[in-house]
Amino acid sequence: MRSFHQTHFQPIATGNSAMADPLSEAACQAVAASLKADFRPDPLFRPEISKLFSVCTSVAIRHGPLIERAIAEALERNELTVLRNVHIPVTHGALTVVGSKTYEQIASQQFDFDEHDIADYVDADIIAIDQNRRCAGAFSVKRGGGTAGTKKRTSDDRALRAMGFTLA
Repeated sequence: MRSFHQTHFQPIATGNSAMADPLSEAACQAVAASLKADFRPDPLFRPEISKLFSVCTSVAIRHGPLIERAIAEALERNELTVLRNVHIPVTHGALTVVGSKTYEQIASQQFDFDEHDIADYVDADIIAIDQNRRCAGAFSVKRGGGTAGTKKRTSDDRALRAMGFTLA
């Protein structure tokens, strides 16, 4: 097997960076940063294979914000107001309703927000607001390639649904 040294990694050419779209440029920067990073060698693999695995893992970790950015930019191109990485308060009342059997029946209702009833804060990766229709949606962007466990999905779903009452 031919050895695979860091010198085999070539810089990524994006052409004229002034002409490249911002998302492609950000992706190239994420890959370039991963290639430049120092990694502790994994003793189970030859150093060059360990470096390759480390670079690939690093790129996978760094691509999360790129997915979020792509979604946000697509929403903005569709004339929605987009807020990113917002810390939203969620009330006890909203959490109670979301956890109840009657949630589906009352999900479209609006509740008064009471700052003294705040149970928790939820981080929304993206909030998209349609000013014309007077509605908003909160989104949590999954990062990485694996599946989210049931417990994490259930927790995120409950938090996002409760956040919906706050957004209303």
